[in-house]
Amino acid sequence: MKKSHYSESKIISILKQHESRVKIGDICREHGISQATFFNWRAKYGGMSSSQLKRLKLFLHFVLDQYVQVGVDELDESKLPDLLELEYYVIADAKEELGDIKVSRDTFIGFQEYLYKQDVI
Repeated sequence: MKKSHYSESKIISILKQHESRVKIGDICREHGISQATFFNWRAKYGGMSSSQLKRLKLFLHFVLDQYVQVGVDELDESKLPDLLELEYYVIADAKEELGDIKVSRDTFIGFQEYLYKQDVI
């Protein structure tokens, strides 16, 4: 997978420009990206703040620690609610910390795909 020239926090700041009513074409020209890249970023990071992204990364590190301690079964999608409760005690607290649970779920699944595609585990 090709590494982005932009950090995740920079991507979020670029997406915020669009929320400020700047046209997508102008944003893409300014940053030297294609509209397809912009829309891919929006699908992945849209509506997320930098602090939510940091908390989501911390949660993924927690998941990886659980994987190391307990085994590959911890990466099963059905374990996500249990992992959220283990880390945050209540799903509502997890939602408050991480944002939309769908984003957390999608990130969790993307993390799994990354691990399996890269033969990291």
